[in-house]
Amino acid sequence: MYHQSASLEMRAAIDAAQKSRIDGPSDVRLTDGTILSLVEGLSFVPAVQGEAVMRAMGERPGPGLLGVVVTDSPEPVLIAVLYAKGRNARGAPVVEVVGWDPLPGITGFRLR
Repeated sequence: MYHQSASLEMRAAIDAAQKSRIDGPSDVRLTDGTILSLVEGLSFVPAVQGEAVMRAMGERPGPGLLGVVVTDSPEPVLIAVLYAKGRNARGAPVVEVVGWDPLPGITGFRLR
């Protein structure tokens, strides 16, 4: 599951993400009134564990992090970041998806 290049920090972050992930197909409540409908082949990782993965990648996530979505492709595994961006004119939550970037040092996110 890990390339030799994966740091200890990345390995620990991925292990925590593995334990907390929600695999598609599944519906995940992101905010009041916002449901993420995951399809097969995608996994959702909650904000705390997702932030740890991002920091292990050298990223500094901003405020409003809701979590991350990870692909189940063997290589490259891709990650997208979900942020809460407030509400629109009708009061509905706005969610921004940022990514898809390769998750370095990882092959097959759902593999154990």
